[in-house]
Amino acid sequence: MASCSTLPLCFSGRLPCNYVVLVDKTIDKKLSATEKSIINLIPTTPSITQKEMAKHLNLSEIGIRYHIKKLKEKMLLKRTGGKKLGHWEIITRGH
Repeated sequence: MASCSTLPLCFSGRLPCNYVVLVDKTIDKKLSATEKSIINLIPTTPSITQKEMAKHLNLSEIGIRYHIKKLKEKMLLKRTGGKKLGHWEIITRGH
């Protein structure tokens, strides 16, 4: 069984060149376009709020909450810390 680790979130505003491959390919096929957009948005701004995500992705806050809930259920996303000082972490499968 593969172990899970969280993606380091100190990129200084740059994405790693292999970022697209971070989510394992079998899981990637099960993600909606919105879920993929959320996953791709987080490394650039890990402390982004759901309200900011909604504005950036042109979706409702309820829609963002729905997709975040689905990502959490798939064990791909977690929130660390509180509402104001917290940040999002993408959970990747260990190789």
